[in-house]
Amino acid sequence: MNIKLVLEFDGTDFYGWQRQGNKRTVQGEIENALSKIIDGDFKVIGCCRTDRGVHALNYVCNVKVKGKLKLDISRLKDAINGLSSSDVFVKSVELVNNSFHARYSAKYKLYCYRILTYPSPLLLRYGFFPKYRIDFGKLKEIERVFIGKRDFRNISAKTEKNGVCNVISSSWLNNEIYYDYFILSDRFLYKMVRSIVGLMILYSIDKLTKEDIINILDSKKEFIPYVVPPQGLTLMKVFY
Repeated sequence: MNIKLVLEFDGTDFYGWQRQGNKRTVQGEIENALSKIIDGDFKVIGCCRTDRGVHALNYVCNVKVKGKLKLDISRLKDAINGLSSSDVFVKSVELVNNSFHARYSAKYKLYCYRILTYPSPLLLRYGFFPKYRIDFGKLKEIERVFIGKRDFRNISAKTEKNGVCNVISSSWLNNEIYYDYFILSDRFLYKMVRSIVGLMILYSIDKLTKEDIINILDSKKEFIPYVVPPQGLTLMKVFY
């Protein structure tokens, strides 16, 4: 049996998605709940790793069940939610083909990074308020530079064997209270979105030029990634 789950979670108090020893993770939370519902072995597979503090609106995982469900699948969503904490919620449960894999079957992922225009007490858990005055017009000027198929290893926060990603769209929206950056790609490197936002902030405050950013992306200019904080990042949707 293969079960697809769609989750929403507030990443503030989690050490990311992936199970890590004694640390509290989203995967650990889901597995703890499932261990009370499934008799026998099961495996939870996530669509991607998320860093500590990163949120998700529609995170996808699948559960390969070798054992036996103690209840009807129609009751599984409520059962998991009843056994989980309030910062993670199962939005949907679906029986899928055994070949479905939350990570490898994914075609695109959509992320959003939020920059706050003032240190809103209600939004600081879900956005980043920089010390610099951000020029939204300059963010718009540079947004399309990242679109296309290219090697993003020079702005990844760790060494990758394959750095090629195909970025389909890259755009900012101004909501006055905050600026939202949306990026859609077939894959993402470690901390890639947060590095891209960091580059655009540096451009906005005149620390980098457009040519500098292109040279950084093309590995013609050395660059220590400026990685913005995790709380502004949310995985919005995974496309299959």
